[in-house]
Amino acid sequence: MPGPVGAVGPSGPLGPKGMKGDQGDSGKEGTRGPLGTPGRNGAMGIQGPPGEKGERGVRGNRGRKGPKGAKGEQGAPGLDAPCPLGSDGLPLPGCWQK
Repeated sequence: MPGPVGAVGPSGPLGPKGMKGDQGDSGKEGTRGPLGTPGRNGAMGIQGPPGEKGERGVRGNRGRKGPKGAKGEQGAPGLDAPCPLGSDGLPLPGCWQK
């Protein structure tokens, strides 16, 4: 019959390094992270086509009176009396006003 087990002895020297193992399986997909900060504004786009012509507006107020024009040329000389005058300077007979 064998005797009782003795005390544990000192560790031995390390052995040679082993070969590298195969790649393991991929882990589970993680949870979604927090939202990031907003990005910068993008560049200006190209100009769009012109819009349709609008409706006609209400008529405005009348403008101010313009400046006075230049004086005109003198007219043809007229008669002093409403009827033609005779040689004596009096109106011809039969020409009178009511």
